[in-house]
Amino acid sequence: MNEAMKRELNTKLFENEELKGDLELPGEMDKRLKDISTLERRGKSKNINMPIHHKEKKNLSVEDKSNEDEQKHGNNDNKNTLLSSSFLSDNSLVTLKGHKNYVWSVDYLPFDDRHYLCSGSEDNKICVWDIDNAEKLNILNMHSSYVFCVKFSPYHTSPTICSASWDKTIRFWDLKASEEIQILNEHTNGVCSIQFSPFNGGRYLCSGSGDNTIRLWDMEMSKSLHVFNGHEDY
Repeated sequence: MNEAMKRELNTKLFENEELKGDLELPGEMDKRLKDISTLERRGKSKNINMPIHHKEKKNLSVEDKSNEDEQKHGNNDNKNTLLSSSFLSDNSLVTLKGHKNYVWSVDYLPFDDRHYLCSGSEDNKICVWDIDNAEKLNILNMHSSYVFCVKFSPYHTSPTICSASWDKTIRFWDLKASEEIQILNEHTNGVCSIQFSPFNGGRYLCSGSGDNTIRLWDMEMSKSLHVFNGHEDY
């Protein structure tokens, strides 16, 4: 009997209980099948793992494949755990203190080999920070209500902060001069959020407001281009 026939009968042994006691095969295969049949009839074994010949292909499960990859490339569990621990650590790199109420928004700007952060707060103020030195550079306090959103403007050539406040205004601040350079005040309620366009160098600005509208602004013309109506709340 050739090897293919032996494997076929070997498989049938597990699929058909009636064949297990009737097979009479010569040699080692015959002994192996008889031993398995005897064990199963006695109830001592319900799941016998047959040895797999090296020439046969083994179909790997996802778990088996994963274990095989780990053996080939090394187990990465420790490395992943260390990375996760570093990102989930309770230790912050820098703590910036200066606001006296909730901080609603922050934005980051690398400029002239320095790294700036601006933050808008419920204390009505905008703080400008030098991240490299963990230092507060300036406080901008022209808003008369909560500052909900701050963004560094991609449109202006000089570093400029754009801020949206519940005082119904959007204001622009020159970072170097530390002064207000522009104001947009056509919303009839507080401004909750702002976003510059990712095209045309940030020329267009969108703002969402408590007056239930979205406005589209043109920075070059300093005017509102369109009002989107339809929302029924902030």
